[in-house]
Amino acid sequence: PANMSNINLPYASEIIITGNSDKNLKKAVILIGSKETLFEVDQNNFSGKIMLTENCKGSITCYEDNLNQSSSPIFYNFNINFDEPPLLSIISPDYEFDLNETSEIDLNIQISDDYGISKLWIEYIIKKPSYIEFQDTNMYTYNLNVFNTNTKVQNIHHSWNIDNINFSPEDEIHFKINTMDNNSFTPGITTSKIFIGKYPTLEHLFEK
Repeated sequence: PANMSNINLPYASEIIITGNSDKNLKKAVILIGSKETLFEVDQNNFSGKIMLTENCKGSITCYEDNLNQSSSPIFYNFNINFDEPPLLSIISPDYEFDLNETSEIDLNIQISDDYGISKLWIEYIIKKPSYIEFQDTNMYTYNLNVFNTNTKVQNIHHSWNIDNINFSPEDEIHFKINTMDNNSFTPGITTSKIFIGKYPTLEHLFEK
């Protein structure tokens, strides 16, 4: 129709609709697909809210006291902009690197997301040489609370202190970095590739 309007909005947006007529109204409705929602009516004013999670067409119709339409329906195209998961780039460390005597892993992380970030964390395991019979298969978590929740693009520099981990020669720490956005309806999560930090062998320790 010639009076159709296109509205672009984020996923799961709550839309507040208000309007008025030149005559007192009996009712006003919005039709989305086959679902009809009544507005609150106060004389010639109407108001209400809807939430949308998919592309759809809608129309608003107002009825006078005698239930005749006060005017032709107003048509809308609602176009949903679906949220993408965060972009995560790890500048350092390298995917494989040697652990040093500082007991720290320097992290340089870049994150971007339209909604901002709600969580940033590391998941890691400790792998021992294959000749060690007992292997710790637990997955551990380290939270990185060093980001700004509402910043869309940010660089994060952090020294992860691993002094609390009891490494033995030839042990490896395998970890991945995860981030979650602020979309409360369908949170987007991005996970990095696996990084491997290697503890020196006995030979390298004696060389030092």
